Amino acid sequence: MRAILNGRMNFGNLPCVRTSASGVSQHLMPDRFRIAIGITATPVFVRLTRGQVMAVKVEDYVEAARAVGNPGWRVAVRHILPNILSPVLVIASAELGGAILTSSSLSFLGFGTPPPEPSLGAMVSGDGRQFMTQAPWLVIGPAAVISLSILAANFIGDALRDVLDPRLRT
Repeated sequence: MRAILNGRMNFGNLPCVRTSASGVSQHLMPDRFRIAIGITATPVFVRLTRGQVMAVKVEDYVEAARAVGNPGWRVAVRHILPNILSPVLVIASAELGGAILTSSSLSFLGFGTPPPEPSLGAMVSGDGRQFMTQAPWLVIGPAAVISLSILAANFIGDALRDVLDPRLRT
């Protein structure tokens, strides 16, 4: 399993999303690219969560909780989960920004959302490029929304880390 995860992480998101969603027809599964983006982000979370759990489960307070007779589920929920939640949420917010960028890139290239549905990447690619010299706001608007969405996701992740990380509490 580790070899599969490492192999997947060696490639970028765009090739992996494109190849994993290419075998399914648009009519059978219209959300195939959204599902593929979620699937390609999974190895990052699996690896991070496993590493955090392995590091936290050998801490003294976890050993003490086990020594007093707490069941495994209670140790996991009360002692391990609060300590791994912060890094997972920060990575989730970064991956959300990456998912927005991947979705916009696929739509820009013509592989993403089909034309009747709105997409920021398609807005930049379609009329935006065609009329960029006469009406630059057709490109600037959607591009600014993409950039601000990614920035907001990162700021929300940092704020959640500051609030939820028990090691930062005084």
